[in-house]
Amino acid sequence: MSNLTKILKKNFDASYHQQLILAGDLADSMNSKVYLVGGAVRDVLLGKSVNDIDLVVVGDSEDFADQLAIKLGGEITARSQFLTAKISFSDFSIDVASARRDYYPYPGSLPQVNLVKSIDQDLVRRDISINAMAISINRNTWGDLIDPMNGEDDLYQRKVRILYKRSFRDDPTRMLRVVLYSQRLGFPIDENTKDLIPKNLRYLRRMAGWRIFITFKHILRESDPHKILDEAHSLGILRSIHSSLELENVDLDQLKLITKFDGENSHFVMLSILVSSLAELDSKKLIRRLKMTGRWIRVINDTQSLKKLVKVMSAEDLLNSKIFDLLSNLDVASLEAMYLISDSDLVRSNIRLFLDKLRFLAPELNGDDLIKLGFPEGPYIGKVLKNLENLVIDGIVKTREDEVNFARGTLTDL
Repeated sequence: MSNLTKILKKNFDASYHQQLILAGDLADSMNSKVYLVGGAVRDVLLGKSVNDIDLVVVGDSEDFADQLAIKLGGEITARSQFLTAKISFSDFSIDVASARRDYYPYPGSLPQVNLVKSIDQDLVRRDISINAMAISINRNTWGDLIDPMNGEDDLYQRKVRILYKRSFRDDPTRMLRVVLYSQRLGFPIDENTKDLIPKNLRYLRRMAGWRIFITFKHILRESDPHKILDEAHSLGILRSIHSSLELENVDLDQLKLITKFDGENSHFVMLSILVSSLAELDSKKLIRRLKMTGRWIRVINDTQSLKKLVKVMSAEDLLNSKIFDLLSNLDVASLEAMYLISDSDLVRSNIRLFLDKLRFLAPELNGDDLIKLGFPEGPYIGKVLKNLENLVIDGIVKTREDEVNFARGTLTDL
């Protein structure tokens, strides 16, 4: 059995390392066993710094999480039916779970959970071997690596491998996660694992959309989501999620354009690029299939709306105020995506002008200012402010004094 004491100290931030020690001491005082698990163990072995902490307790994890939150000055912010709790701090969080075994009543179902009495039984239920390792943080066994599925060997052999033949049947989203980890780490998918994907795609088609959507969001937040989507396409995974995700070569080429974007919310920009070639009806079907919510829906809908504006946006000598009116109600991510993929220099130029300048322009005067100047309350004030906004955006009115003069002139015409 390997002992990773030195590696733990090297690759963990000092404050996080101290919290692991305190968590182990707490478990000792409660006669429980506690382990660092999952991606943190994998990254420790890869020599990467670790910022997330996932703990598994063999024993009462609920009581352990409550006491650990008090001991470390955190707050329990979430609990789940799967015997997990999240302890949140100002700048990070600790996830605590009970050692458990999962049973899937039917393909793609949510698991039924049973507590188990050893960490080995917990690890063998996980998605891939390199995520199925644990490190003891109890005082007497500190740093001991528990690796029942030979994840360390797979890590050094650089491959991504599922743990058992029915893995994709039990949880079809694992097909997506296998591709995600393969591309993130630069590890090939184990051949036996890859051979099982086409045999299990039918289970993905039947799976609840909201569960696929959770993994889909993780993919779009990766540093190179286009590579993951490309591989998922080649393996038939995307089209099994929904027929609209049957990508053509031109679509795949467009996905690569995300590498030219270095702003915020790149996952929403990636989403917009992905759906930009879809017909409006197909985009609505995709939203329903994945049970999308919130801004994810808005980005898709605004991408469709923006496609309808391309002809207008291609016109020469558009007033800045017209560009503003056309684009101001659309999600910034959809605009950034269109800027990347459009083959029209005019469209790109107009979008860039809006994003970099026009959207930040506004008159200094507001409704209260106009009332003080003598305007009667009512809808006419809104019309004056809109006219004033257009003049500011078009550069005709440049100072507050100019705005006041315009307003007074409008008042005279009443």
